[in-house]
Amino acid sequence: MILDCSVGYCGGTKQVNGSSKRVGTLKRFFCLYNDNTLAGSQRQLGTYHVAVLDDHDMSSRPTKQRFAAHSSVPYHHKQVAHAVGVMLTMPGIPSIYYGTEQGFDGSESYHDYGIEPERTYTDRYIRESMFGSAFGAFETEGCHFFNTSHPTYLRIAAFARIRNRQDNIGKALRRGHHYLRETSFANRSFPQHRSHYLCELTKY
Repeated sequence: MILDCSVGYCGGTKQVNGSSKRVGTLKRFFCLYNDNTLAGSQRQLGTYHVAVLDDHDMSSRPTKQRFAAHSSVPYHHKQVAHAVGVMLTMPGIPSIYYGTEQGFDGSESYHDYGIEPERTYTDRYIRESMFGSAFGAFETEGCHFFNTSHPTYLRIAAFARIRNRQDNIGKALRRGHHYLRETSFANRSFPQHRSHYLCELTKY
């Protein structure tokens, strides 16, 4: 099967991850949609760009780990859902890796060197069992985890329902163009020079 589109494994995944966890700037994320760059204009087309948060290789991260791994927030299931919600409400084709909607938090850092001195086959730690298969990291083989009542699943489903609406709101989310606009802050006036807010991708 050949997909006639690009997949946002690297820059897009990093910026969604960073802005959702507040360890990156929103400016860097929104600059991904800058029409003045080839990648940005392609993302704006939406139907030709696949947005990714988690994937089976985690090639965009220095270690093999899911978005939810090592989360320090009290309700990480909300954080995961909101990150997916960003993809569902921005231009592009959202790709949800299995288990993300269940808050899976697999990570190669859970490797037990006392049992296995060599760190090999690290992909297994982000490929947990979902439907009771014979293979699964962390002794999850044979376990069934798909839960349609999970809080992360319910929140993602709510975002998806809005995106799939047949009215103008749903159409705008699926096919609309994303425009950067100036905003006021703390009752201050809008900036006079729009160039102050233009994305300077060359710095990144």
